[in-house]
Order: sequence, then C-alpha cells, then structure tokens
Amino acid sequence: MNVELLASAIARVVVGTGLCWIGSDWLVDGLETIARAKGVPESVLGVLISAPGTSLPEFGSAIVSSLEGYSEVGVGCVVGSNVYNICGIIGITALLVPFTVGKYPFRDTLIAVGIGILLLLLVMHGLGLEWYEAIFLLVLYAIYAYSLTKREEEAPQEAEGEGEAKKVYETTWKTYAKVVCGIGLFVVAIKWCLVDGTIDLAKAIGYPAALLGYTLLAIATSLPETFTTLNAARRGMGDLAVTNITGSNNFNILMGLGVPAIITGKVQAKPWDPTLILYMIVITAILAIPARLGKLGRPYGALNLALYGGFIALLWETIMYHHYLHLWF
Repeated sequence: MNVELLASAIARVVVGTGLCWIGSDWLVDGLETIARAKGVPESVLGVLISAPGTSLPEFGSAIVSSLEGYSEVGVGCVVGSNVYNICGIIGITALLVPFTVGKYPFRDTLIAVGIGILLLLLVMHGLGLEWYEAIFLLVLYAIYAYSLTKREEEAPQEAEGEGEAKKVYETTWKTYAKVVCGIGLFVVAIKWCLVDGTIDLAKAIGYPAALLGYTLLAIATSLPETFTTLNAARRGMGDLAVTNITGSNNFNILMGLGVPAIITGKVQAKPWDPTLILYMIVITAILAIPARLGKLGRPYGALNLALYGGFIALLWETIMYHHYLHLWF
C-alpha cells in the first residue's frame, strides 16, 4: 500500500468536499441574486437554480469522471448518491426528526420510480447510455422542470404584510465575483480533489474506483442534501424534506448522466450497474409507501438504514466478486 498516495488522496477528498460545498453555495447564491435582479419569476428560480443547486457536486463529478475515462465512477456517484439520498438521508432524518408529508412527495416518488425504470432499460440496452438516448433524458428533464414550474405558480402564495417592503435585489461587481469564484472553487474541488482523489484512493488501497464512486464520492457529494433535508424536517416542512430528495435524484439521473453522455458520446456502464440500478428503483418504490400514508417515523428510518446496509453488501458482491444479475440485452 502506498501510504503517501493514500494520505494525499484522503486529504484531497476531505478538502474537496468542503471546497465543493462552498463553491456551489457561492455559485447558486450569485446566480439567484442576478436572476432576481433581472425579474426572473420565483417559480423558475426554484426549479432552475435552487433545486439543482444541491446536486451540482454529483453533476460535476459525473462530467469530470466521464471526461477522464472513468465513466464507472460517474455512474457510481449518481446511482450511489440516489440510494444514499433515500436510504441514508431520509433514514437518518426519520430517526432523528420523525415528520409527516403531504401529496407531492408521493407523486414525485412515483415519477422518480418511472425515471429509474427508464434508466435501467436504457443501460440494459448495450450496457451504456448513448448520446442520442441522453438527448431524450434532457428533454424529459425539461418537461419535468416545466411541470414543477407550473406547480409553483399554482401553489397558494403567502400574502406579504401591508407594512413590509419588498426586498430589492441589486447586482454589483461582488455578485459577479461570487459567481466566478464559485465556479473556480467548484471546478478545482471536483476535478483535482474529489474525482482525482477518489481514483487515487482506489489505487492506494487496491479497490476498484467504481466501488468508491458508489460509496465515498456519492456520500461526499450528497452532504448538501443531507443538511437541507434535516433542516427542513426540523422546521416541520416534511414535503420539502422529501421533494428535495426526489428532485435531486431526478436531476442526478436525467442531467447527471444525460449531459456527460452527450459530451463524451457515450457513458459506458459496467455489468454490475443494471443490478444496482434495479436496487435503486426498489428502494425508491419503498419510499412511496410512507409518502402515501403521510408519516415517516423512526421504524421507517431504521428500515431505510438497514436497506442502505444491504446496498453496501450488494456493492461488495457485485463489484468485488462479480455476482450480479445478467439483465442487459
């Protein structure tokens, strides 16, 4: 084992996680200020900036990994992040802060299941995602984003107090500097810290890079969703807690895999990916049951964490020992 490479890789992943979080936060804040100053509607802001903001780390990791020839790391980051979002984040949140949900989480969960099934079928066809198939995913995301925009427009808005002045947003050089610095930090964090650090860590410990993509990289890039969901549940905003997860998962699949496939021509899948995607679909469907009933309590949280443990065990069997279902055609 190369101890020096191991220490360097761990340090880069830790530092990269922090830089990625700061960079994406600056970028989203700057873009939101600019958009509000230009009069962009609130509903459009939520769908195009706020919602995808927490998924930027996964999105960037998938693109960089594919460009560097490690598409299995990108696929692992996206699928692993989706499983962690549901099993890990929802599980931890339900254990710490049991919460109730309304009608939107159930509907969004069913949409997420459908998108997962579509991805499984596409990947099964030739073990990869071709660029022309990716175009369909991007179109599907545009339709999904439009439906979310309409939902926001139709939702009842809170009336502002008579004496309250509407906040005025102005753009200065600091606003644009925040966007530029955010992009710079984000690129450095993703390219040289997270992705390269994960690949070097895999080399140092002698494990496949895909295994760390599904676990370490997936969890590191999902930290924004973790804190957003916990905060929403703590404030009694159960719908936001769950739709934050389902929205992030849909963005991860449709954009996080679609854009890299268009850029590189194809996102190559590995033989074990269909099995792991199928597991992702199953645990997403399990989320629909309590979402329909309206209550996510501690027993459900414990179940989710147990399912995540099962995912880790399945990862080990499929990637290390090549025990997987032959689902492709």
